[in-house]
Amino acid sequence: MLSPELMKDAVSERPPHIWQRLYRNTAALGFAQIVNVASNILLIPLFLTHWPTEVYGEWIAISALAVYYSTADMGMNAASGNALIKAYQRKECKQYREIQASALLFYLSMACAVTALSAATCFLLPVARWLGVVHIPRATAALVMFLVASRLVWTMPAGQIWNIFRTTGNLSTSQWIANLQAFGVFGVTAAVLYLGGGVATLALWTWCPLVLCAVLAWVLVRRAHQDLLPRLRAASLRGVADLSKPSLLFALMMVSTLIRVTGPVIVVAHLLGGAAVALVVTTRTVANVLTQVPAMICWALWPELTRLDAIGNKAGLRAAHNFLVASYMAISITFVGALWFEGQGLIEVWTRGHLLPQPWLVRTFLLYVLCQAPWIASSMLAGATNRHRTLAWCQLLAAVAGVALVALLLPKFKLLAVPLGLLAGEALACYHFVIADACTLAERSYRKFATRVWFTLSFVTTLTLAMSAVAHRMPIASVPVRILVAGIVSAFTAAAGVWKLLLPESERQLIVKRFRATPPCKLANSISTESARP
Repeated sequence: MLSPELMKDAVSERPPHIWQRLYRNTAALGFAQIVNVASNILLIPLFLTHWPTEVYGEWIAISALAVYYSTADMGMNAASGNALIKAYQRKECKQYREIQASALLFYLSMACAVTALSAATCFLLPVARWLGVVHIPRATAALVMFLVASRLVWTMPAGQIWNIFRTTGNLSTSQWIANLQAFGVFGVTAAVLYLGGGVATLALWTWCPLVLCAVLAWVLVRRAHQDLLPRLRAASLRGVADLSKPSLLFALMMVSTLIRVTGPVIVVAHLLGGAAVALVVTTRTVANVLTQVPAMICWALWPELTRLDAIGNKAGLRAAHNFLVASYMAISITFVGALWFEGQGLIEVWTRGHLLPQPWLVRTFLLYVLCQAPWIASSMLAGATNRHRTLAWCQLLAAVAGVALVALLLPKFKLLAVPLGLLAGEALACYHFVIADACTLAERSYRKFATRVWFTLSFVTTLTLAMSAVAHRMPIASVPVRILVAGIVSAFTAAAGVWKLLLPESERQLIVKRFRATPPCKLANSISTESARP
């Protein structure tokens, strides 16, 4: 069993500085994005070179259907991860062991059940015929779907092994192992295609990175934290039941996201047709570029928020809350300034003129994503502390109301109804309630914080757009160069405005003082230390 002495020693071994951990976590998450983008860019031409177009399309359809099996997670990863970080931080060795084993018991049981279900579905039902698969033999298509679905499902219990590092304050190691698996799938796919392998061969060989990464993770954990290796005998049905409460709320958030993403597409397809869907999805994709970088910062800081809550450091939570909101807002305003006048040209270049973008559709989507910044950054506090009941129901209400408003407004406002309806739904359900909930968790005044946040967002965005308009009028022919110039101008304006207006003067002075006297890797730790002093 894990003794309190060993747990104490293990806790003392975590990386000492929050800023250094945040940097490492962000780098690991950033590499994951690079691998994802590189896979999309490089593999598509490789597929089309070595497989007929019809076979590649059917492979995509089979893989897309298999992805739905991954929803069997039901939010258990987030719920158990938060609980394990808290138990580890508080040196509650018995509770850590029970939570870990109970989560693993859930995943093993779920993986076995879903594997059996996928086998029955793939081999007994005419799924291939339902998908319209004709160029891949139906027996092969069934085998491919089973292999892909079962690999996705068994990634979940395997992930519980390398996520042990995340619970000890070393998210970057957990993410690098996950990155290695993703990079392995990329490499195996390229090799199989180059060597002339078919769909069944590819589906089988993509299991190799998962198996190798699971073995590697077990070896690394055994060397660094041998006493944290999971043991199923510590599991209990009570532990699974306790984890199911927050996990189901995370599952509700996943459902809300699915409704918000797919609902407007279905409505637009039904009322306006496929061409309108292509334009909406493409425009939304460009606008969602705003969320990629700040989302990485949020996920990188997630374990630190859990840790601060575990030790009751409310001053640290308030400082982290300020940092998240300020970072998310500054980065989002920067992207809005860069794309407000150039987003239409970017879509034209990207699609090679096949789509005719609407300038105000681009701008309204940018405005919708920009207004998400305060409440999404604030939502990290509830998500990281397993106190996300309000957040889950607010997101569901926002998604349902947003899709309903899209359907209601579409006949009059056409495609503008999509971002306007979604924005109105989130304004109704999330703008106030989610931020107020975060302020309650951090024990701060909601009225003062919300007033400062929304004033800063509106004023700095207006100022940034004015500066971006000047850059837009410069005699530059190339669209990418104009976007780069506008982005640089917007970045300086947004960073200076958010720094001056959102962060309290005491925090600004403390950051400047410590930055001059302290290496960057020690900065955040010293700030949180002084902030916690009475």
